[in-house]
Amino acid sequence: LMSLKMSLILLKSNISESLESTLFSGGLILKTTGYVWHPNFLILNLDANYNPQTKQENYLVIPDRSEVRTLQRMHLNGTFLKQKPVSLNCFVDLNRNYINTEDLTNIKSDNRKYGGTFYLKSKYVPLSVSYVNGKWDQKELISSRTFKNEHTGIQGKINKSFSSRDNHKLSYNYNDYFRQDNSLDEVRNLTQEISLSDNV
Repeated sequence: LMSLKMSLILLKSNISESLESTLFSGGLILKTTGYVWHPNFLILNLDANYNPQTKQENYLVIPDRSEVRTLQRMHLNGTFLKQKPVSLNCFVDLNRNYINTEDLTNIKSDNRKYGGTFYLKSKYVPLSVSYVNGKWDQKELISSRTFKNEHTGIQGKINKSFSSRDNHKLSYNYNDYFRQDNSLDEVRNLTQEISLSDNV
């Protein structure tokens, strides 16, 4: 709980103004790590939190203002066969956020992301392949306007060295972006990139 009091003068009108602001913020946090069967088979990491916040601003002249925010988040990460030549890392990330300002701006946002990376730890052809999908949806609850964003990405990398003085890297990137603002037309962008770098 935090309280702030201050006074100021509006220069153009030469009117004295005072502000009393009160902020209440709390939270619950959970962090845990465990494994299934054996640590070298599957390691799990969970990170979750819940954070409500209320803010009240009282003025002498201009209208008072209040705001309520609520943040919820959960992140789950799993690693299969961490010590083996072939391993897989996967994750899920979920976020939800509410903002309510004087019942004039009432917004709910959802952010969801998941993906993973496959690793081949070979001295001949070490490579990694990653995939990620993310969605962000926002809705103005009073006006029912919606905003949507989505991204899908794929990345592949191969690194190879024949001696201590050289390094060669081949990479491929694919990205698919989608966006729609309320009733406007959908916008979509696709990009692909292949690059080869050699340091000798």
